[in-house]
Amino acid sequence: MVIRMVIAVVLAVTATLAAPAGGATPSIPAQTITFGSQAIPITAQPVAAAMPAPSSRVSRASSASSPPPASGVAWVYHNGVFAWDGDWSWSLTTNYRDASGAPIDGRYDLKLTATGAWGGWQPYVNAACQRSASLCFDTSAYRYLVFAMKPTRANQRLKAAFLSSGDTADGAVLYDLSSYCSGGSNPPVGQWESCKVPLSAFGMTDPVILKFSIGDQTGVSTNVWYLDDVGFSAN
Repeated sequence: MVIRMVIAVVLAVTATLAAPAGGATPSIPAQTITFGSQAIPITAQPVAAAMPAPSSRVSRASSASSPPPASGVAWVYHNGVFAWDGDWSWSLTTNYRDASGAPIDGRYDLKLTATGAWGGWQPYVNAACQRSASLCFDTSAYRYLVFAMKPTRANQRLKAAFLSSGDTADGAVLYDLSSYCSGGSNPPVGQWESCKVPLSAFGMTDPVILKFSIGDQTGVSTNVWYLDDVGFSAN
């Protein structure tokens, strides 16, 4: 009985909503609703305007470029510290506190151990970048992706790629970074080489990114390689 009364009141009130004019707030007019032998008075009152549905698209207007730090480098992994939120890597395991690779700076380097062929390290700056561009990384102020790499096998080759919000691939995948690395196509095993890849080589259409990847191009399922001093350089 009570439930039917409530339903009747809701339906009656809904049917009598005053249509707003010129964008005014809609309202419920004063009225009396009769249900059986009972009269239920309804007081006039405004109805809150509906909130717009949240957008799942990133607002690029909030992704203004900020100047690079004084060092000219925005580090992703440096001095044993991983500065981004996490990684969505594949076919390998990561150890951000490894010391077996003889780190360049600090106590640790990043050790990457293959669990299958063509594995890749894929750091992301902030998972919430999917909703807010201000939490993405704007590469506009930088010219290079830089990193140091130490191989444990001959003919080690790497690839790199970028993705913007929504896991959207942007620009070209560079399948062989040898020409941008000091060790060339056959970097010395057990030695650190430095790599400096121009961002212009990727041809990205959107400089605001969610993540990037550095992947193994040897095609073997058993491999170990190390990274250190990974970042974005303005010079």
